[in-house]
Amino acid sequence: MLVNSTEFKNKVGLYLKLAKNEEVIILKNGRQIVKLVPVDDTSTPITKKLKGMFKECGNVDLDKVRNERLEKNEGSY
Repeated sequence: MLVNSTEFKNKVGLYLKLAKNEEVIILKNGRQIVKLVPVDDTSTPITKKLKGMFKECGNVDLDKVRNERLEKNEGSY
């Protein structure tokens, strides 16, 4: 399915639902710029992959890392 960027922006929820079943190609000025494709449901969520990666690195306190990141970026919005 082809959709222009303005239409996609205005109806992003609709196109995300459609992308579960088919590819959605977004056009800007008539040129293809982005393709949304369905994700394989059998894949591991990224959060589990990241937690596994930190476990391999040693004893890492994920809450401490999260809090440090939040403090560092506080007020940058």
